[in-house]
Amino acid sequence: MPTTERRRPPAPPRAARFSSRATTARAVTEPRFSRPPAEERPTRDRPRGWRSDVVVASALELLVGGWLVAAPFVLGYGWTAATWDDVIVGALVAVLAVGRLARPARSPELSWVATLLGLWLFTWAFWADRGATAMWNDAVAGGLVAVFALVSASASEPAPVDPAEER
Repeated sequence: MPTTERRRPPAPPRAARFSSRATTARAVTEPRFSRPPAEERPTRDRPRGWRSDVVVASALELLVGGWLVAAPFVLGYGWTAATWDDVIVGALVAVLAVGRLARPARSPELSWVATLLGLWLFTWAFWADRGATAMWNDAVAGGLVAVFALVSASASEPAPVDPAEER
């Protein structure tokens, strides 16, 4: 009975033997590592980890907005202009924060609007609030909203594109 000798397949070229990617059919048809979505990839205007900055800052904005809605009743302002201002601004800040949390990559303008609301609340505290409790609550909450909104907005604000770099 004749014996069949098994032959070894020819060795791949030297470069292929030492490459980090296997030369199998699977490696050709499927990528070795999947790429993250475009909005999660680091670019010159969005460094790695930008999404967590936006989410944390927007979540803190949401908490401050919720506090502003509850504060007049917890701290006992009475039914004054400060009560209505806190409830309205707090509700708007909370809604903007929820919108920012829902679409962090596509809605930096919501954070800019929340920044304006925080600055409004801060100036309202010294301009129109009559009681010390309402004044300090509005000043601190307005400052926090403005800071958190600025952090959120700056974490995803796109940089202007230089036409010379596109060529």
